[in-house]
Amino acid sequence: MNNAINALIFLVATLFLVTTAWASTPVAPQAAEDITAAKPAPKRFTLPQAAGKTKVGAETTVKVKVKVAKGWKWNEQYPAKLEFTDVPAGVSLPKVKFNQLKGDFKSSKEQATVGLQISGKKTGKATLVGKMKFSVCNETSCVIEKSPVNVIVSVL
Repeated sequence: MNNAINALIFLVATLFLVTTAWASTPVAPQAAEDITAAKPAPKRFTLPQAAGKTKVGAETTVKVKVKVAKGWKWNEQYPAKLEFTDVPAGVSLPKVKFNQLKGDFKSSKEQATVGLQISGKKTGKATLVGKMKFSVCNETSCVIEKSPVNVIVSVL
């Protein structure tokens, strides 16, 4: 009889341990949740690479342009900024910081443009490297965007 009681106690304890371990095991997310999480963010703007040509000793204007995607508009009240952090020795860019609220940007609902006055100092190609921070809005919200900016200049 003792063996039967011991076997019953062992069986109940084993069932308890298995049930407890099973209940605390994390459940994998459903496939539908995985698909939703993997969706890319909607495209709110494009910033095509800007390029221009100039001669040694001459000046040219190269435009950096942001195009706003359908359903979004450029936020003219946001203090958008463009700053160049690397200007190669072959070119001259007298002004490296641009600010929308100081009139450096020309904008509409569909786009914004900054004109860069670049002079050639040495023949060759030069890539100016910078970053832009701005805001676009749709009917329900505004989003602050940050984007790298590269400007390629050929000096002849």
